[in-house]
Amino acid sequence: MRVHIVSDGVVINTIEADDLNFPVGEGQVVIDGDVGGIGWAWDGEKLVAPMAPEPFPVQMRSVFSVREFRQRFTLDEQMAIRAASGTDMQVGLVYDEFLSAQFIDIEDPAVATGIDLYISKDLLEASRRQELLAREPFDAA
Repeated sequence: MRVHIVSDGVVINTIEADDLNFPVGEGQVVIDGDVGGIGWAWDGEKLVAPMAPEPFPVQMRSVFSVREFRQRFTLDEQMAIRAASGTDMQVGLVYDEFLSAQFIDIEDPAVATGIDLYISKDLLEASRRQELLAREPFDAA
């Protein structure tokens, strides 16, 4: 027969035994084990399955290396911005700021302002703003 050893209201072991009459530790009880297993709760009358753990929240990041940030732009967008940076002083200054940064935090209002400038100069579609400023899942690997 399958039996459970319960300590402090929780199944700590499940074993095969001929009957329920065998010694256990102080404060432990032995119950019939047709259902349940280690980790199940014993309320004195029945076994209760453990609650499913809360899903681990996905960590989102907003800080990127300059290279990672640049890779968020399509090749056509990169070429248009690069070309305009040579002839339009405002575009050139924003481009230089992005390239010279140690990192890009897309939650920094200056980053959104730079993206907005690119949009106003028709270097980006307005629909791209949200994508470029979106946080992404953090990959801890």
